[in-house]
Amino acid sequence: MPRRLCWLCGFLGISMLTLLVAWTWKRREDPPSMQALSQIGGPIYIVRVEPVREESFRAFAECLAAVIRVEVQATDRWRVDERHLLSWEGDLYDVDGLLDQIVSTIPKGARVIGVTDQPMHDEDHWWLYGKGGRAAVVSTAHLWRDEWSEARDVQDSLFRERLAKVGVHELGHCLGFQHCEQPHCVMWFSTELWMLDRSGTVFCQKCLRGWLSWNSPGG
Repeated sequence: MPRRLCWLCGFLGISMLTLLVAWTWKRREDPPSMQALSQIGGPIYIVRVEPVREESFRAFAECLAAVIRVEVQATDRWRVDERHLLSWEGDLYDVDGLLDQIVSTIPKGARVIGVTDQPMHDEDHWWLYGKGGRAAVVSTAHLWRDEWSEARDVQDSLFRERLAKVGVHELGHCLGFQHCEQPHCVMWFSTELWMLDRSGTVFCQKCLRGWLSWNSPGG
């Protein structure tokens, strides 16, 4: 009897330990909750920055809405068309001038992300996936599975994943998040597609804790 009791206690102990390890591992692997962003209020408005296809415009709003816990609205209330300012033989937007135009177009306090199919640049980068500050803008130009092909499928899973990551990253900048050194964090600064593909769609715990601390009353 004592032997059986010892065996039973040992079995139960191992089982409990296994469950504890599994629970701890799951907690470690769980992505940081995006629920914290709900405190910023909404909605996040998605606006057209011409030229942009209807499919790209709608896809961006869908992809962003799928990964954040804030209301996302695609709207034609505001529309930005600065194609007369395109530089480098009419091919590239100066993203800083574009952001200034977006900010001057929208009401103060509105949270807005523009989306365009046109390539963008700034003083430091030949091309950009997006940029955020008082407002944000995202370009689809370099996010396609094959950016040189004219056959561009907005339902392509890789394209939509990249679109979501860039959208959350630029929204993060609008909210005060800075670049992160952790490759799995959505705030990792991606200058190449392999870097963007390696990053996640959520903020890492360090970034989220820092942001919550900074935005808490008395923080």
